[in-house]
Amino acid sequence: MIKSIQDKKATWKSSILLLLFFNILFRLWVALKPLPHIDGVTIPDDAYLSLTIARNIARGLGPLYGLDYTNGFQPLYVFLTVPIYWLFPGHPETAIYAALILLALFDTATLYFLIKIVKSLSASGLTSFIMAISWIFNSYVLLTVANGLETSIALFFVIASFYFYLKTPFEIEFSKGLFRTFCLGALLGLALLARIDNIFFAVAMIFYVWIQSSRISTSHKKALISVAALISGILFAYIPWLSYSYYFTGDLFPISGKAVSLISSPGTRSIAGLFDFYFGLFRKSAYIIIKNNLPYIFAILVGAFSLSITRKPSVIRNMARKLAVFLPLLLFGTALFCAYLIIFPVQWFFVRYYYPLILLFFIVASVVVDSFIVELPGRFVPYISGVLIAFFVITCTLRPLTRIIIYGNTDSGRGYLNIGYWARDNFEDNTIIGSAQTGALGYLAGNLTVINLDGVVNRRAYDAMRQRRTIAYIKQSGIEYVLGWSINIVPIINESYNFSPGDLIFIKKIEYIKSWGYDWYLYRVGRDSLDIPGTNDILND
Repeated sequence: MIKSIQDKKATWKSSILLLLFFNILFRLWVALKPLPHIDGVTIPDDAYLSLTIARNIARGLGPLYGLDYTNGFQPLYVFLTVPIYWLFPGHPETAIYAALILLALFDTATLYFLIKIVKSLSASGLTSFIMAISWIFNSYVLLTVANGLETSIALFFVIASFYFYLKTPFEIEFSKGLFRTFCLGALLGLALLARIDNIFFAVAMIFYVWIQSSRISTSHKKALISVAALISGILFAYIPWLSYSYYFTGDLFPISGKAVSLISSPGTRSIAGLFDFYFGLFRKSAYIIIKNNLPYIFAILVGAFSLSITRKPSVIRNMARKLAVFLPLLLFGTALFCAYLIIFPVQWFFVRYYYPLILLFFIVASVVVDSFIVELPGRFVPYISGVLIAFFVITCTLRPLTRIIIYGNTDSGRGYLNIGYWARDNFEDNTIIGSAQTGALGYLAGNLTVINLDGVVNRRAYDAMRQRRTIAYIKQSGIEYVLGWSINIVPIINESYNFSPGDLIFIKKIEYIKSWGYDWYLYRVGRDSLDIPGTNDILND
C-alpha cells in the first residue's frame, strides 16, 4: 500500500516536471524567433523604455532616461534585467532575448504554483494535468509572456503570495505564525515591486489575514498584531525602492501613473459625454476580458450546465466551498477592473492590464472541470479528458496573432524596431530627438539623446503637459526634431496654450516604416509654417 502511494507520488512529480519542461520549451521556441518577428507581434514600445532604464543603471548612470532621472517604471523587472547588460553591454538585441527568456522562466514558475493549487482542490488526478495543458497552450498567456514587460513577473508574485497564504497555518503558535505572516508580507511587497497595481491584491490579503486571525484567535489584539506583521513585511520589501526613487527623483509615486491618468482622462465634462465615455470603456473592457479568457469561460459554462442536469446540490455546495477560498483573488480582480475603468482608463493597455484576471477564470474552470470529471461514469473519463485537452490545444491556434507568431511572418505595419534603427542611422550623433513613443528610439538609437514627451518617464514633460506648455518645454530642452505619429502631434498642440504656426515644421513622412499600422512623421522645431498631415481630421474628430 505504502509503495503504491509512493509510486503515485513519483509519477505525479514526473508528470509535473514534464509539463513544466514543455511549458518553458514552448515559450523559448517563441522567444528565440527572429527579433523583428517577435517585435511586430508582441513587444510594445513600453518594453524598450524599461530595458533602456535597466541599461543605464547597469552603466552606473542610475535610473536615467533622456536628460533626467525617472521613477516611471516597474522596478523589479528593471532591476532583474540590469545584470543582462553587464553580460551583454554592447548587444541590445541579445539583451532583449535574455529578457524574454527571463519572462518565460517566471511564467513556468507561475504554472508550477497553479498546478499545486489545482491539485489541492481536485478530487481527480487528471484535472491538474488538463489545466496545465490549458495554460501551456493558452494564446493569451503565450502572447503576454513574449511582450518584454513585467506582466508575467507580476502575475508570478500574485500566485506565489496566494499559495503561501493558503499554506500558512494561522492556528500555529502565535510567534511562529507572525514570522510566516511577515514572510507573506515580504512576498506581497515583491508583488508591488513587480507592478504597482498589485496594491489591490495586497489590500485584499491584509483584509483576509485580519479575518483569518480574528477567526482563529478571540483576541482582537493578536489579529491586529498579525496584520501589523503582514504590513511590516510589505514595507520591508518595498521601502528600499521608495528610498531609491526619492533619492534620484524626489518623488515617491511613479510619474508614469500620473502621466497615464492625465493622457487617458475623458475630454468632456458633460454628464452625457462622461456616460458615453465610460459606457464605451466598460464595453471594451468586457470584450477584452471575455475574448482573452474565452476557452475558460466556455469550459465553465459547458461544465456548469452539464452538472446542473445531474441535479445534485452536494456538487454545487462542494464547488462553492472550494471557490470561497479564492475570494481574495475575486476582490483583487474587481478592484483592478474598477481602477482601470474609472481612475486609469488607459484602454490601449487593457489587454495586459487585465491579465491577472486570468487567474480567476483558470481557477473556476479547474473546479468545474474537476467536478465534471468526478461525476462522469468511469468509462467516459479518458475520452472526455482527451476532448478537453484537444479543445484547449486547438483554441490556441484560433487567435490570428498566435498563428502569426508561431507559424507566419509578421506584418510590415507592426513593431517599433525599424523606427529605432532608422533614427540611429539618419541623424548626426548627439542630436536631440523628442517623441511621445520613445521606447525603441531611446533603446536602439544610443548615439542620440531621446526625450520622452508623454510624461510616462519624464516628470518635466508631465508638468509641461499639465500646465499646457509642452511646446515651451520642447524648446527649453533643446529638442531639435520631433518624431511621431500624427496623433502624437495633436497633444503637443492642445497642451501648449502659446502654440503658434512655425513652432513645428513638417519635414517628411518616414517611408516604408510603420508601427502597428501608423505612419511616422518627422518635424523640425522652429518658427516656420505648420504643416502636419492628418491633424485637421484628428482635431475635427
